[in-house]
Order: sequence, then structure tokens, then C-alpha cells
Amino acid sequence: MKVVVSAAQFAPEIMSLEKAVNKAVDIIAQAAKEQGQLVVFPETWLLGYPYWASMGTRDPLFRAYMVNLMQQAGPVNDPRLLPISKAAAKH
Repeated sequence: MKVVVSAAQFAPEIMSLEKAVNKAVDIIAQAAKEQGQLVVFPETWLLGYPYWASMGTRDPLFRAYMVNLMQQAGPVNDPRLLPISKAAAKH
């Protein structure tokens, strides 16, 4: 059985779940047009890699970034992620 795998190598929408979900849906549709049957996204792609993690935890900027990240993040069954699973099912 042959499976065409697409690697999604696109810049993330840093800390914007809504933008990231929309971009993922577009990437899935594009991959399907190119015969992709499975789309693989990099680890931490959805909200971007928390590059500020190397800052000191007492730094106010660190705390502000973490609060924003936690507000954007959600559980796997978060309804805000439904467009991604719908796009996967469609394509």
C-alpha cells in the first residue's frame, strides 16, 4: 500500500490559535491537491516554539508570554481545533 506523506514546513502563527488553525486547514487542503494523504506538522507548530523559555522565570516578560500561551492553548478535544479534524476528514 502506497501512502503519500506531506511534511508541513511553514512558519507557525506564533501564539495565535485562530490564525494557526486557519493556516493548518489551508495547508491540509493544499497537500490534498498535491495527492498528500497524510500531513505531518512539526512539534509545537500550532502555537510556535516557546523560545522565551530560556528567560528567567522572574522576568515579567516571561510571565506575560506564558499567560498568553496558556490562554491560547487547550486540550486535544478543544472545539477550536475542530476545523483541523474536519479538514483532515474532508481531504
